[in-house]
Amino acid sequence: LLVRGPHALGVQMTDSGEPLAVSILLNTERDTPRRFELRPSDKKVISCGRADKRSDIVVKHEGISNVHAELRLLEDGGLSVVDLSSNGTGVRLPGATAVERLTKDVPRKIPHGALVVLPLKLKKGAGPRYCFTVILGDGEIVKPPDPEELPLDAAGNPKEEGDG
Repeated sequence: LLVRGPHALGVQMTDSGEPLAVSILLNTERDTPRRFELRPSDKKVISCGRADKRSDIVVKHEGISNVHAELRLLEDGGLSVVDLSSNGTGVRLPGATAVERLTKDVPRKIPHGALVVLPLKLKKGAGPRYCFTVILGDGEIVKPPDPEELPLDAAGNPKEEGDG
């Protein structure tokens, strides 16, 4: 996820309607970011899920809910992620190896360089997880890792060292 513009740096948003550009870079589309514009007076949310008609970012995976998570514009110009799913959403903070499981329906502010992971819980044979990075401001785009590189078991819990 690439967020550009002065508001991404924490500058208080005004009612001028100036947009905040948001580009989503999924691990499955490593070279093709998707661009959205968020406005405090208009569009404040980007939804991610399996349902074509209800999601801005459609991810076809049986572990992804119809509307799995939302990226929300905050009043301070930041961005948050909210888990709305039954299989969970996670965030890995910059410099960390662990993925934090989000509490359902509780917004979590996303810092520069964070990784958003969905779904956390995988059913047998469901395929790999999806993930995307979050870059605030005009920072360099950091491509998300392959989901197999994340130290998570099928339930979305941290793998113990030595687990395969």
